[in-house]
Amino acid sequence: MKKWLHLSVAALMATGSLVACNKEEPQQAAQTDKASQDVTFPLKQPVTLKFDVSKSDKDSKFFEDLELTKRMEKETNVKIVWNVLTGDSKQVDEKKKIMFASGSFGDAVLNMTDQDMMNYSSQGLIVPLESYMNEKNTPNLMELFKKRPFNKNVVTFPDGHIYTIPKYTGFKETFIENRLWINKVWLDKLGLSIPKTTDELYTVLKAFKEKDPNGNGNADEIPLTLVDEHAFMHMESFMGMWGVATKSGLFDSYLTVKNNKVSFAPLEAGFKDGMKYLNKLYQEKLLDNEVFTQKEANALAKIGATTDTVGLFVNKTNLAKNRDNYIAIAPPKAPGYEVNWYVHPGSAGARSKFAITKSNKYPEITLAWMDKFFTTKDTYLAQFGIDSLTEEAGVLKFKPIPAGMTEDKFYDTNSYMKTDWPGVIYDEDIDKTVELPFMWRELLSYKGLYDPYLTKNSWPRPILTDDENEKIIALRTDLFNAVKSMKSKLLTARDDAAFLAEWVKFSNDVKKMNVDEYVKLQQAAYDRFMKK
Repeated sequence: MKKWLHLSVAALMATGSLVACNKEEPQQAAQTDKASQDVTFPLKQPVTLKFDVSKSDKDSKFFEDLELTKRMEKETNVKIVWNVLTGDSKQVDEKKKIMFASGSFGDAVLNMTDQDMMNYSSQGLIVPLESYMNEKNTPNLMELFKKRPFNKNVVTFPDGHIYTIPKYTGFKETFIENRLWINKVWLDKLGLSIPKTTDELYTVLKAFKEKDPNGNGNADEIPLTLVDEHAFMHMESFMGMWGVATKSGLFDSYLTVKNNKVSFAPLEAGFKDGMKYLNKLYQEKLLDNEVFTQKEANALAKIGATTDTVGLFVNKTNLAKNRDNYIAIAPPKAPGYEVNWYVHPGSAGARSKFAITKSNKYPEITLAWMDKFFTTKDTYLAQFGIDSLTEEAGVLKFKPIPAGMTEDKFYDTNSYMKTDWPGVIYDEDIDKTVELPFMWRELLSYKGLYDPYLTKNSWPRPILTDDENEKIIALRTDLFNAVKSMKSKLLTARDDAAFLAEWVKFSNDVKKMNVDEYVKLQQAAYDRFMKK
């Protein structure tokens, strides 16, 4: 693989450009099997490919003018024509539907969802890629599948074909979504140690409420704040202390996995016991009693107050205004349970949004072109941008962020599609060939803190067949509504008898709602996914 700083400048040998996106050619011509053909860059004759991409506020000229585009064209003799679908996600989806319905799609599309790929692959509008993957044309992808074989499972669809390529980031810390951030200044002031058990955590939270740790003379301390159904600040994170690694939301579907057995997390004994603990905190006002009514903005206002009022919160990163007052702590252990902490399944690999369409006459060239991004350095160039980076002693480092510009905007201005672009960042390359972006560096301080507690079996979000998806959607609404109602009733139950009565009622209700069928469908999808 040629390094990005040593791109080939061989003279172009072509006399004319071959354009891949001619819709008037017979379909058979567009689908010629070229799996056995070797691709050597730079090509002897130039090829033009049309890529359909989405970027809310950019046009095709933006992509054409990027330094990386120019370098790639020189190195490969492949010219990319960029068709940019602009607008918000809803507008882009509508444009994409029209594009596929009219047959006006290009040679490759880089904004495909799983359902898009299921839908358009069944219609023959996007093509399987596995026959074009080999050591000669896609050596970097093949290396990824060898070094991190789970990535092949991730991109293999229920019909056994591969319709997309991975997006792998090996910096695991960015996938730990629900760290516990505690006010260390308050702990020190009250002479308290970092809690190691849930009993010790209760003692700490009670002291936070009763002993005026912020010293303003007002009883305004909120020992613990959470936001129900938030992506990161949800109460389900606490269930990990009772051995249940799960989160709310459609993607994870209230599922947890142990020893390859899928179960409905809210029916686990650990979930019940975790809710009993939260009930105690709620009744004693150690847990923010606005947990069900507040939105993210409300919680952030509390965490972001000039005078600290929050003792403990859950989030991926430290959001406090007085950031230095808070530290991340390991999850306390509940009696009788082993901690099983949730980690986003993307830590093992994720699907990108890339697909090759039936119009593409050069699928082997297209995939070989994309393969060039599957080294850590080249992924950095695509996701963060050449103009955001500099190289020192063989290590790619980030330039200072210009005054008045956010980090996110800085990368967006210089890159293709930021982290939506396919590629790979190997953990072993971090600090050896690349440095971490600014947004991840804070997490280095806590590298390894959660490793002993992370679940070994995250729900991997397998791709569902159309039949599975239809049945699961029909079951999910009632089940999710029942869980939401259960959480509210359990937290507000006034005594043990009321708590147990609500739990029994919930268990019976979800069985009537065919929770066993729901789990059976998900188990089948999981088993198929794991066997690939």
